[in-house]
Amino acid sequence: MFETLLTDVNFWYRSLLLGGCVAITGLALSMIFVSNPAGEELKRYARSRRLVGYSLLALAAMWYLQWVTDFRETHKEYAAAVNFTCYIVMYAFFSLGYGSLVKMDYITRRRVIINVLLVIGVAALSWTGAWLNDSGQREVGTLLIVLAACVTAFCYLYFTYTFYQYYRQSINNTNEYFADGVRQNMSWLWKSQAMYTAALLMCCVFATLGKGQVLIQEVAGLFFVVYIVASYLNFCINKTPLAPLKTIATLDIEDMEESDIAELEDRIDEWRSKGGPLHKNLSIEQAAEQLDTNSSMLASYVNGVMQKNFFEWVRDMRLKEAKRLLKENDLLSEGDVAEAVGFDTVSSFLFHFEESTGKSPEEWKRKQQKKKA
Repeated sequence: MFETLLTDVNFWYRSLLLGGCVAITGLALSMIFVSNPAGEELKRYARSRRLVGYSLLALAAMWYLQWVTDFRETHKEYAAAVNFTCYIVMYAFFSLGYGSLVKMDYITRRRVIINVLLVIGVAALSWTGAWLNDSGQREVGTLLIVLAACVTAFCYLYFTYTFYQYYRQSINNTNEYFADGVRQNMSWLWKSQAMYTAALLMCCVFATLGKGQVLIQEVAGLFFVVYIVASYLNFCINKTPLAPLKTIATLDIEDMEESDIAELEDRIDEWRSKGGPLHKNLSIEQAAEQLDTNSSMLASYVNGVMQKNFFEWVRDMRLKEAKRLLKENDLLSEGDVAEAVGFDTVSSFLFHFEESTGKSPEEWKRKQQKKKA
């Protein structure tokens, strides 16, 4: 009996649908109703979290409908219609939630209306196709269902492309602002968005298949939901507010006087000795003010003389100071060093240190100690 149960696809399919529905509903409700963090800068995050919570509720509704009706056993075309309707509803909420995190004015009346029309259109195609299939007009019905799948897939692909453009703009905006937490969060947003699209494209293919294949999709989907919820919690914990940035005009290096460059370098040396580059969330405007110069002059020096952007310049100075601390004090932990040199999080410090040296701080310290011996 136990062996039969292990190989009973229908049992595991229905059990996972019910269990997954309950779990996803709980996670979705926590995203929507759990009290949001205080702070004006986190309002966008709170709104985004609610919208993604609604998207997860649509996924839970899909699993519940599949469990109640068991369409996949008797009418696969209706099962596909349920799937595509829920997928496009998920898209409508998810795209607004994620898009608003990288573009402040992403949610507009026009975009909301387009999403509503997409939901109506895909639902109409899916259910009309299912009804025609059930009525014996299989060719036309199948064509409509395939069209619904294509429209859904195109929506996710187009949003991924658009999201990537906004993501690159956001990363470029932080080149003159050292906020490593912002860059990490932006990187997470892009990766999770790409994963979400890949998962939904797989779902569009699996939507018309049997229970055995869909069972694999369900397991993967459940893990992905947990990842999204955990990532939103991490986003909140590590969120670094980023003020609107101005475009900074720079000079050609040839137009800068050698005496001006030498004077600025003297000021930078003094500024470094006082720990200026170690202040958290340092902008080029703040650094220029501390150096008694203007942001245009400082940007020209960093870009032209140092051949770096402001982020890279500050990061390298912080890593140099981190190496000095690691060499001189064996009692400092990685967290202590990260805090001392101005990184937002230990994970950010570890990422940049390993990217620069190819080793973890602990490994790098051991290597330096061996050199001394």
